[in-house]
Amino acid sequence: MERVKQQHYVPKTYLQNFSIGLNKNQIYFFDKKTSKQGRVNINNIAKEKDFYVDKSQSDIDVFEKYYSTEVEPMLAKCLREILGITNLCTNETRIISESTKKMFSNLIVYQMLRTPQARTFSRNIAEEVINSLMPEFEKIANSKDKRKVLKKYKNLSNDTFKQLSLPLITENERIEKFGMVLNSMLWTVYYNCNEEPFIISDNPVLIYENNSEKIGIGHVGIGNSSTIVVFPISPKIALFLIHKNSILGEVFEDFENKLIRIEERKIIRELNRLQLLQCNRQIYSNEPFISSLIV
Repeated sequence: MERVKQQHYVPKTYLQNFSIGLNKNQIYFFDKKTSKQGRVNINNIAKEKDFYVDKSQSDIDVFEKYYSTEVEPMLAKCLREILGITNLCTNETRIISESTKKMFSNLIVYQMLRTPQARTFSRNIAEEVINSLMPEFEKIANSKDKRKVLKKYKNLSNDTFKQLSLPLITENERIEKFGMVLNSMLWTVYYNCNEEPFIISDNPVLIYENNSEKIGIGHVGIGNSSTIVVFPISPKIALFLIHKNSILGEVFEDFENKLIRIEERKIIRELNRLQLLQCNRQIYSNEPFISSLIV
């Protein structure tokens, strides 16, 4: 079987919810680095050659296979379930079961940690730690083999960093630890009543600190009481997560696990603006982008 070289860090099973065309394989994109926009096949976005390759493993694609066979089928199942219920429910219906909420919390964490921006943040932290400890390690590196190991980590290549980081971002205990934080938050489901859709990006889990207005992993801690997590799952539906002990948590208390119909276009536009701000370089939609968003 031919190996998959172009490896997605945003799953196609998720991108398809925002796609167009008879085969649901096209999507509109805007690249904020080049200012290019247009339609593109979802096979050609949010991916990178050998992104999950770990050359230290007997099977170098073990992490790509883990995402494609373990994580993404669960994501597809949860997306179908939530979208199916929201299409039928009233404002008073409790939408997400406890078991689905727990599973989806972990799936959101997987998505948060698997993007290029998350990798860059992790690498910066690793390099800071290594550089701070290196002088002490060099003092005790009293053999050729030890000095060789030190050199490997002092000059941290992409391959070496992936060997360090990929096992960590797929470790069940770590995923569940962060997932518990999301699971403890107050979840509401935004239903977009506007013609203007929710958009997504190559870094689609929006993490926003309401007080400081900081955005994105590395700038915002998900455990901060004023942190908001927004995850659009279709052009019409977005999950909105807030901490129960926050001011917003008190405001939204009666809407926990319920549908909120969003009539105001400015709310949709603000969430879309934040997607553009947080993305690595591209945003995606099932509609051409309005000029006010991308200018």
